Amino acid sequence: GHVEEVWTAAISPSEHAFVTAGHDMMVCKWSAVSHKMLWKVYVDSACWASAYHPEGHTVVIGTETGQVIVLNANNGSQLASFNASHEKIQTVQYSPDGAMLAIGCHDNTIYVFDVLEKRRSYRRHGQGFLRGHKNFVLNLDWSRDSSFLRSVSGDCDTLFWNVNSMQQEKPAKSLRDVDWHTHNCILGYHVIGAWSNLVEGEDLSCTARSHYRDYLAVGDTEGAVRLYKYPCAAHKPEYYEKKHYSSNVTSVGFLFDDSYVISTGGVDAGVMQFAVVEPLTPR
Repeated sequence: GHVEEVWTAAISPSEHAFVTAGHDMMVCKWSAVSHKMLWKVYVDSACWASAYHPEGHTVVIGTETGQVIVLNANNGSQLASFNASHEKIQTVQYSPDGAMLAIGCHDNTIYVFDVLEKRRSYRRHGQGFLRGHKNFVLNLDWSRDSSFLRSVSGDCDTLFWNVNSMQQEKPAKSLRDVDWHTHNCILGYHVIGAWSNLVEGEDLSCTARSHYRDYLAVGDTEGAVRLYKYPCAAHKPEYYEKKHYSSNVTSVGFLFDDSYVISTGGVDAGVMQFAVVEPLTPR
């Protein structure tokens, strides 16, 4: 497996499998059934972000140099590559309809590309960028109708965007009733309860909502992975915890049927798979 920091895992939308990538410039696909590596490929620079296309045939990797690499999810062969930025890519997310790719970078900018030619070609959507953050873009979520984005930056600022007009949406309360396809953003009303269980010096580092919307998985900066009921808005709610990492949990995600949680552990170069079993035994 990996020999340096692992920063991202992309979960297949249709099979019990996932892809990991990290600073060793290695991209690996794993079976969640056999726990064996299915393929691995090397790329030209350290990897920080990844995402599956909704159709499940391709996976996209964001690198330290701002390059985006598109791989065949079945065998790892490269389908396309392009430069989104001159700085590190922190997060990538396909829109739910598969027609667009949003890329959050360390130049404080979100880039949006149209997905063309069976995911082999990418063209800037409209003006191609969304600017308003004063720090790097940490997390992204698409609305279910692929019309809006929400983003969280490294200085804990949350912004909302209209992708049709490629403008920031103000006031944010106008999006109060938007149905968000995912909950990757570590801030928000529906995850505030997870913050209330942290002690001084701890922060949430990653979040993921289950596909059936009944659980929230979170990772923190001290190596713990916790599972909450979703929405997680109460003060100090109960949770189930596993702590197998020595420091920052870099990603969490549910398999497509919510049967397992996959997590990655940064400096430990660790990838772990946890079964989601009812009933949960909370702390």
